[in-house]
This record gives sequence, C-alpha cells and structure tokens, in this order.
Amino acid sequence: MSIRFSLGEVSIPGGKRRRYPLGPNARIHWGERHKWNEAWREEVWRAVAGCPQRWSLSLPWEYAIIKLTIYATHRPDDDNATAMVKPIVDSLKGLVIKDDAAEKVRIIVETKKVEHKKEEHVEITVVKS
Repeated sequence: MSIRFSLGEVSIPGGKRRRYPLGPNARIHWGERHKWNEAWREEVWRAVAGCPQRWSLSLPWEYAIIKLTIYATHRPDDDNATAMVKPIVDSLKGLVIKDDAAEKVRIIVETKKVEHKKEEHVEITVVKS
C-alpha cells in the first residue's frame, strides 16, 4: 500500500513564495522560519486530503518508508536536502504516519535538477512497511 502526492508552491504573508523548503543554513528570523514550516504543513494536509486513495487506506501507518524527491534548479547537497524536508516529514505525523521515530520510519531523500523555476516542486511517496 502506498500514497503519493506532489507539493506545489507555498507562500507566507508578505508575498514570499517557495517551491521547496528552506535549507538549514538559511539565515532567517525564527518567526519567519515558523511561518514557512506552517505553510508547508498546510500544503501537506491539502495534498493528502486531495488523494482519493486515502479513503481506502488505514491511515496513519505505524511503519513506513517515506521517499521525498526535491526537484530544484540548484540541487542541495545530501545532508542539506535531508534537513530541508523536516517540516514535510513532521507534517506527515498523525496524518499518514503515527510517528517519525527511526525504528518505525525510513526516510529517503533524493534531489533532481530541473532547468526552470516553474518545474521546482517536491514529490512524496509513503509506502506502508
């Protein structure tokens, strides 16, 4: 069993927009980072709610494999990419997975280069294990 969805652009007040989460090295005020994390949480909830197969699945799952693919014009290195998806993984707790403890969930993060900003997005696949 699996659920798959894609995240589009999110925005926060002030007209700021992003197509994938901020990296751990982004120098921004903690309050702004919190707004971004909330925006990603809302986008995840919206995306999961739009998945028709979620009604036939017994969510949330206790054990799962989460694969996140970041499509970006400037590919982050592996450790930054893993840190970038934390708000997305946290948003899955209680919705698709029960907890993100290392013994229960395996997280796989990939990055792929795209040519244009409009192609940037994040794809998520969660497989029950």
